[in-house]
Amino acid sequence: MDTGPFKKFLSDLDTSRYRAISSDPVKQNVIFLQLESVDGFCLWADFEGKPVMPRLRELAGKGIAFRNAMDMSHAGRTVGAEMLVLTSTLPIRGRPIFVNYDLNQIPSLPRVLGECGYSTMSFHGYDGFFWNRENAHRSLGYDVDFFRNSIEAEEYIGWGVSDREVLDFAFS
Repeated sequence: MDTGPFKKFLSDLDTSRYRAISSDPVKQNVIFLQLESVDGFCLWADFEGKPVMPRLRELAGKGIAFRNAMDMSHAGRTVGAEMLVLTSTLPIRGRPIFVNYDLNQIPSLPRVLGECGYSTMSFHGYDGFFWNRENAHRSLGYDVDFFRNSIEAEEYIGWGVSDREVLDFAFS
């Protein structure tokens, strides 16, 4: 697997406008949020003159946010979307890729960041066994993952821990 192009992109990236708190003044923190239960337009929407999502809009203003993301997922919509953003590959039709394919050799964002000296973590409010996410995340290069059973939470919505609880846990 040739990760050279990804490493070059990271080293060439001008991060001067995207400052974040980091223990290493040269290496910036990378915080990647993928929120399934949020419609992207809400990030930029206002209601009665105020942002609908002020905290997320503030975060987006301090980094890079994508306004024109399109849903290209198929079976296993969440894992298809994760595969799309973590590997830049389109999900395939049929059974979800996290369940049926070896992901160890696919270039991925967590793997490239790990090779560049970053620690990588994933947080998900549902069970790691669902769609084989726990194994898939390790195969894609995450160092550590946290799922419903490892997140102390009081608020559950539907099947899992609420987004608020997951974010509070991740940033604590």
